[in-house]
Amino acid sequence: MTGTVRAVVQTAPRTFEVRAFAPPRVGDDDGVLRVEACGICGTDLETFSGRIPLRGAAVPGHEPVGVVEAIGSAAAARWGVAVGDRVVVRAEIGCGACAACATDGACSTPRGNHGFVPVDEAPGLWGGFAEMMYLAPGSLPLRIDAHVPARRAALFNLLGAGFAWAVAAPGLAPGASVAVLGPGQRGLACLVAAREVG
Repeated sequence: MTGTVRAVVQTAPRTFEVRAFAPPRVGDDDGVLRVEACGICGTDLETFSGRIPLRGAAVPGHEPVGVVEAIGSAAAARWGVAVGDRVVVRAEIGCGACAACATDGACSTPRGNHGFVPVDEAPGLWGGFAEMMYLAPGSLPLRIDAHVPARRAALFNLLGAGFAWAVAAPGLAPGASVAVLGPGQRGLACLVAAREVG
């Protein structure tokens, strides 16, 4: 890949700037996502306001949807995706070497989350508020149908969290009740999940 990649970088609370980065180099075990859309999480708002401090200037965005632009052969085999596949990417970045990372499980020593790794850690494009995002060996891209509109696909993390919080955590079953406090995006995602299970 040649040229530069534009990205939004949060440098301080309530401060964004657009920067140009070199395109990430792809080895055997990683890849690059061409970002189509990226959801905005409540955590993004808390980081923007300064309630959640950053470890350094970072490209925000941990709910990306896009197309695989480049990928190494080992990463392609592990993730089951190829150049041109449309994917969403899980927020967490695992170590990329443990058994949990190899089986889509929860890594016990994660590197962090997309959208929070500082830009001074190469290649800098760790978040989805960019034209391209680096897929580290511990990333987890998940293939989706190419016909799902990007704006809808970018809700995957939010809706998944709603099911985790309102259904899985309390063991919600049809006919049971659950209290949802607040009509924000997190509350609405919990409402959607609760209604889906009856």
